[in-house]
Amino acid sequence: MRRKPITLAWILLLALPGLGLAAESADPDLVALRAQLQVLSERLDELEAANAELRQSHATLQQASRETTSAVAAVSERTAA
Repeated sequence: MRRKPITLAWILLLALPGLGLAAESADPDLVALRAQLQVLSERLDELEAANAELRQSHATLQQASRETTSAVAAVSERTAA
């Protein structure tokens, strides 16, 4: 999936201070980028969860539609006979 490489990159960027790069992490631009990255990562997780729920709902609606179509066809056959 496309998500895994992005997540790995974000984890690496967020972990830079812990990797002995504390001097670079003092750069205000990097600090701001890391904060934005964290927010975006959390938002992406929320969107992926919502997407999973929508996919499940879609599958449920498709199944209901097939069942309804089948029931209507059965009634139509009985009515025509």
